[in-house]
Amino acid sequence: MHSDYGADMSSTPYILDEFSYFFETPFDVTDSSFSDCSVNRPGNASPNGRMYIVNHFLDVDIFGLLIPNRDAAATTNAATGTGSIGAQVALCESLYNRPPNFVLVDFTDKGNVLAAQNALNGV
Repeated sequence: MHSDYGADMSSTPYILDEFSYFFETPFDVTDSSFSDCSVNRPGNASPNGRMYIVNHFLDVDIFGLLIPNRDAAATTNAATGTGSIGAQVALCESLYNRPPNFVLVDFTDKGNVLAAQNALNGV
């Protein structure tokens, strides 16, 4: 149990501690190339034996406040190309020798998230 995440599994044993089973790539990313697939959470965790989540959403910094970049979402949520879902997944897959279990995105109505999903699932 990671006490800083606040789950009290003794009172709710049906809720599993996410970070005992998963790791995540960085979030609040402002680099539109999505060039970092390192383990962000839980800190100092090994990716071995964990499923993983690719955080593929681009933020913009406005006066120190990070907000989702809706204007870039069509490119960010593309299936292929620089900064696309497919490009980041390929980078992460090359690092961990396996595809991610989940890819999180913002603005599913922008870009082509379903085409990326279909490509990742081989359909």
